[in-house]
Amino acid sequence: MIELTVHGFTVGDVEDPEIYAAGPIIDWQKSEQGKWVMSHAIEKPSYYQYLDYNVYGYKYVIKAVLNDEDAMLYRLKWGYDTNSLLQFK
Repeated sequence: MIELTVHGFTVGDVEDPEIYAAGPIIDWQKSEQGKWVMSHAIEKPSYYQYLDYNVYGYKYVIKAVLNDEDAMLYRLKWGYDTNSLLQFK
């Protein structure tokens, strides 16, 4: 089992960032990548919120646990994951 960071995005300095994060999360779930991850993940993917001091806002990442074969297919189809917050702008 491998935990991959499968999506990430930033939200500006807003009063309630959870509300503004819902839109990009739903859009990702409806995308080809999101549907694939949701159907192949061992556990339900989860999202994490981090402060982003560079833009005075928040950085969100979605992580999923996949078995070894599915993790390899994910990396081949959508690119290698470094599990780093720096990969998302």
